[in-house]
Amino acid sequence: MGDYLQSTGKPIGDIPLAAQQYLGMVKEALFWPVLLGILPMPSPERDRYVIEDCTEKFARLYDL
Repeated sequence: MGDYLQSTGKPIGDIPLAAQQYLGMVKEALFWPVLLGILPMPSPERDRYVIEDCTEKFARLYDL
């Protein structure tokens, strides 16, 4: 993720932090609820939806 962000040439101040934040958005919705026993394993459709939604929001934030 960091390599991709670096390659865009966009003015992203802290690339490692931005990469962590993106992965954090995805993990918050898909990983942690399962690990904590709050939700069952998500379906592939739910995985895809969450990843696409997080990617869209992240791309808008950094104008990617």
